[in-house]
Amino acid sequence: MSKAITCLMVSLAASMAAGAADGAFVSGEYRNLFAEAGYSQKLVDSRIDRLWSTYFEGNDNERLYYPAGDDMAYILDVNNGDVRTEGMSYGMMICVQLDHKKEFDALWKWAKTNMQFPADDERRGYFAWQCGTDGSKRGNTPASDGEEYFAMALMFASHRWGDGEGIYNYSAEANYILDMAFEKPARDINPYSSYTPLFDKEQRQVVFVPYASAAKFTDPSYHLPAFYELWGKWAADNREFYQSLAVKSRSMWSRFAHPVTGLMPDYADFDGSRHIGDGDHADFLYDAWRCIMNMSVDYAWFRPDDVDYPTLIGRQLSFFKSKGVRTYHSVYTLDGQDKNGNTDHSPGLVGCNASGVAAVSMTDYKPFIDDFVSTAIPTGRYRYYDGCLYFLNWLNCSGRMRIYHPAGASITDITAGGDISIIPDRTAMTVRVDGADRGGYTLISLPSGIVAAEGAFTDGTIGLQDATPGLYAISVTTPTGNKKTAKFRL
Repeated sequence: MSKAITCLMVSLAASMAAGAADGAFVSGEYRNLFAEAGYSQKLVDSRIDRLWSTYFEGNDNERLYYPAGDDMAYILDVNNGDVRTEGMSYGMMICVQLDHKKEFDALWKWAKTNMQFPADDERRGYFAWQCGTDGSKRGNTPASDGEEYFAMALMFASHRWGDGEGIYNYSAEANYILDMAFEKPARDINPYSSYTPLFDKEQRQVVFVPYASAAKFTDPSYHLPAFYELWGKWAADNREFYQSLAVKSRSMWSRFAHPVTGLMPDYADFDGSRHIGDGDHADFLYDAWRCIMNMSVDYAWFRPDDVDYPTLIGRQLSFFKSKGVRTYHSVYTLDGQDKNGNTDHSPGLVGCNASGVAAVSMTDYKPFIDDFVSTAIPTGRYRYYDGCLYFLNWLNCSGRMRIYHPAGASITDITAGGDISIIPDRTAMTVRVDGADRGGYTLISLPSGIVAAEGAFTDGTIGLQDATPGLYAISVTTPTGNKKTAKFRL
């Protein structure tokens, strides 16, 4: 083995073992913040089990999941007595993360049957944001976060369980949602349609509601750059656009955030300033709780270089710490003043703030993890929103909010240069190396650094059929000394 390959192997293995520079998309490693804070795995797992049994199997003072017939179900907004795309898509994300396919399919069938607008409607592909428990549509427009979570949950389902037939062809359904959101307005149905794309194509931002004037501003908590990054890799179409969405969303966090408190508004204009009008949503209210959760997921999955998450999240957590970790309230003006006489210490916000600890010092911010652990699972009348966020953030903090990759080999990070292309073939379970002057290769198992295979190319492919699933690095060296390296997950 050459000295260069040896050095590459050592450096890649060390980087993977440290897990410092790469997010989970590359490293495959998901942090358990509870364990880092000193809590047992038994406590973490038992809480997940209780969350599932409470919200999906509990009594009428506990459950959120309600069966509707033999093969459908909905997530109930208990306080309002209705069904919302927010809760349905959150429920599907929870199900795919915990490998509950039956419940996932039941929720999806209810949403597909009752909430999604048909192909002959100018809103085709979108979902009515609000429905009655009988399936009747109460909302005529979508709410953008529902479409985003539906598409991502379906894509993960495709990768985790494989595609089925009809509406259970998860990848086809995910791409249909994205494609229909992109192609608006549907002039072929209504030449004067006021329904817009889900994302403003000029501003490269998600809109509040893709309809008329509501599409002229955004909701910071609807910004999900981690999802956009994955669509930029896996969507059937418009990948470059989704990649640009991820970049733009990351650049917006600092514009949304108050420079002292770090708090963000419910609604914002596309330049990042608080949106005035359209109700009392220019301050840190209930939607805005989710911003820190969205930033935390992006940090955990990708660790992007183009946004300073430790500073952004640290500023917000420092504000809440100044108000008392176990006593801060749920809503504030952006400059940190109490708003509307609110004194609640809401479990949903507690969970979101705990997720933020991933980007900051555990030593300094461990009390937010302690507060989350000591906060009871929400039950009763107001359990819907708090409970959904509690569940999602418990998964995130425990390392159970994960990316599900397509089956087979997938290139996750390419470095170096030259005229060589390294291409995975997911069907044949091979890696093909294109290049007229290709020569030898070394395949390295990560993070151990063990050489799994090495040699010279014959037909330009390396077979992976017998390889153990995991993370690998491949280094290709040409006869002329040209090199290219890549990491890929099997």
